[in-house]
Amino acid sequence: MQMNTLTPFALKRFLFSAEARAATYDLSASYCQPLVVKDLLALDDDAAEQFQRAKLGYPDFGGSPYLRESISGLYADVGADDCQVYAGGDDSILAFMTTWLSPGDHVIIQVPTYQSLYSLPQALGVDVELLELQETHGWTFELGDLIDRLRPSTRAVVLNLPQNPTGMSMALDDYLALFQLAEARGFVVFVDEIYRLLEQDPATTLPAAADCSAQGVSLGAMSKIFGLPGLRLGWLATRNSEVTARLAGLRDYHNSTISAPSEALAHLALTHKDRILADNRARIDGNLVLLDAFMNRHGNRITWQRPGAGTMAFPRLADGLSSSTLTERLLKDAGILLPGSRYFDYGDSHFRIGFATDHFPDDLQALEEALDQFGDRLF
Repeated sequence: MQMNTLTPFALKRFLFSAEARAATYDLSASYCQPLVVKDLLALDDDAAEQFQRAKLGYPDFGGSPYLRESISGLYADVGADDCQVYAGGDDSILAFMTTWLSPGDHVIIQVPTYQSLYSLPQALGVDVELLELQETHGWTFELGDLIDRLRPSTRAVVLNLPQNPTGMSMALDDYLALFQLAEARGFVVFVDEIYRLLEQDPATTLPAAADCSAQGVSLGAMSKIFGLPGLRLGWLATRNSEVTARLAGLRDYHNSTISAPSEALAHLALTHKDRILADNRARIDGNLVLLDAFMNRHGNRITWQRPGAGTMAFPRLADGLSSSTLTERLLKDAGILLPGSRYFDYGDSHFRIGFATDHFPDDLQALEEALDQFGDRLF
């Protein structure tokens, strides 16, 4: 494995900067309201006692069996042995990219999206072709456009569904057709599904990639939909034996085991996933009512494709207005953290707004007051 110089991760550099960390109001959050350990342990009568008695030895390679079994419950046809656990979604992405892709391979990756999904392959010397989502068509792409880009050297198609930062998904027929193509042509479909199961209409939930085909690889994590980013726990699920074998080969050198307390708390959360997800959907539904009203009031300057899933949206400013100017002045003048689209390598007309936290109503009100107070100065 040879890796060229990595491009700095723009969004992370911004969100973890001293200026961003000092913000009073945070509209950047991509996760649901974080749970606290006390509330998580309260989900089971004996959970606190069991947690206190947990041994802090090495868990099993790839995740303890009881945790992998609970993860497999998120899928229809995936078993515990088809799941491998990592220290968060980032490590999961790194493991797949470095074991499956080689210099000269061709991959197609939808954008805008999470930077790791394209910067890591680029650093590995992979021929990365970006497939831009069409905002005017609800942040989707034409399947025919993707098919036209396929080559004999195509090793993977990389998707993010539901998508960060737009909240988009994909038509079911096109999605299933893509897996048929993968089986016929031999490429893998890697789908970042970290926001899956947080659709506003559950009927629109796509099948997991790992359930659709042995050519599918699903990425999941506890961070976003469960509100547990502090656990640093993610996973890959696939029925592809070659992918699994390559991932297992990396285990000797790359986070062979995961934190035992994180495993125990993740298992507890997954055991009560329906309750946690229902609470988060209710929070999102209420916050979206506020955001709908906000967007209507400011429609002369801000437009959007209303997201159908996930925790965030990607509004656009009116032509000629700069999201960099807006977000930098909001942070400096009003203490409001709101990342602009330059941190997604996607021009200077959009910004990402998260709406899945308890503090969102207060933060949105602060944004409203800043727009009223500073007016044109912000733009």
